[in-house]
Amino acid sequence: MHWSLPFLFASCVLLPTVSAIPVPTQVDLGGDPNGIAYTDSNPNKELWHAGSKIVPQPQRGSLGALILGPQNVPLELQNADLLAPPTTDHGSVPNFKWPFSLSHSKLKQGGWSREQNGQRLLCYDVLLHG
Repeated sequence: MHWSLPFLFASCVLLPTVSAIPVPTQVDLGGDPNGIAYTDSNPNKELWHAGSKIVPQPQRGSLGALILGPQNVPLELQNADLLAPPTTDHGSVPNFKWPFSLSHSKLKQGGWSREQNGQRLLCYDVLLHG
């Protein structure tokens, strides 16, 4: 038997299964014929401000959940968009706010000092080196 005979037989058997023309499928584009998603209609209003009389939570609409641990309420009241970011926020801007009260204190005879450097403030490196 010639070596090409099995290949010829296999091609004759498989040819009808692979020669079918694919049928196009319908894809739902969310109502936009160009395939571009619509912008969220949620206005992302300010949830609270520094003087609010609430305990802020990382929730915006149906997104997020309650904090199950200790909170620094005054700091969270000042940073509403960090705790519960708008739905349009993708987190590409680092937090440049750093209170010195979170920095290490050095106690010496006659006083104290605080130092903040690039090793502790990570966004500093982004500013310095781009």
